[in-house]
Amino acid sequence: MDFEFSEDERLLAETARRIVARDVEPVLAKHPQDPALPKSVMLDLYHSVEVGARGFCQEAEDDVR
Repeated sequence: MDFEFSEDERLLAETARRIVARDVEPVLAKHPQDPALPKSVMLDLYHSVEVGARGFCQEAEDDVR
């Protein structure tokens, strides 16, 4: 059985890492770890990640064409 990731899976994982490093980690670094993040911050993070993922999907779609 082959447990290696396919090229597409590796690219997806790397893209997810880049989105988190660019959009999530800087926000988390500004807030203490113990209390929950404010709802407004969570919504901003969600929006950032959603937009980043949408951009990734568009790039992947363009590559297929």
